[in-house]
Amino acid sequence: MEYISSVLEEEGNFKIEITDETTPKDIGRLLMTKDEFDFTSAYYCSIKKIQAQEEKQRLSSFIERHNIPRTAFIEKEIQELQDKIRYYESKSVIGTNK
Repeated sequence: MEYISSVLEEEGNFKIEITDETTPKDIGRLLMTKDEFDFTSAYYCSIKKIQAQEEKQRLSSFIERHNIPRTAFIEKEIQELQDKIRYYESKSVIGTNK
């Protein structure tokens, strides 16, 4: 953290105030341009979306392969995965202003 702070100071930027509440995300925002941060966030969200899609596919495939009846619990699990997919889709758009 101190190295990052010294790099910013050398480049003529302000020094980062490092506290117990400082998170890596805070540092990332300061070190990256808005476009770099948006791209990194979009990339991360895209990966998380793909992971949720794969999990949903594996669950659905398992259920179908073994002729398991879709109970309310299973439907809830599938819906939660679908909600995750939608959430990450909405977050993975580069350049959105929120």
